[in-house]
Amino acid sequence: MRNRCVAWLLTLCAVAGGINPARASQLIRESAIEGRIAGQIGFPRYAMQGLFDGCDVKVERTEMLGFLDAAAKQVAGDYYRTMLVELVRESVNAGRATRQ
Repeated sequence: MRNRCVAWLLTLCAVAGGINPARASQLIRESAIEGRIAGQIGFPRYAMQGLFDGCDVKVERTEMLGFLDAAAKQVAGDYYRTMLVELVRESVNAGRATRQ
């Protein structure tokens, strides 16, 4: 729980221009790997927004689509969250996303 909170706080600060988002990118990816829906949706979304550009974090389209597949299973039956997953999926499919 602590890592998850730290990741989102770091990300919010990074968006506001306060700190380097490198640590946040790693924590959010770990959150996605651990099956947390916020990470599964947030990591691809922030990666496609370019928030992690310049960070030493693995950003691969295949992995991000896997996160979104897992998120879709968790939100099945919830119209709005399903739409959110699909919108992020469209962004990943349309964008440039391979960096290791």
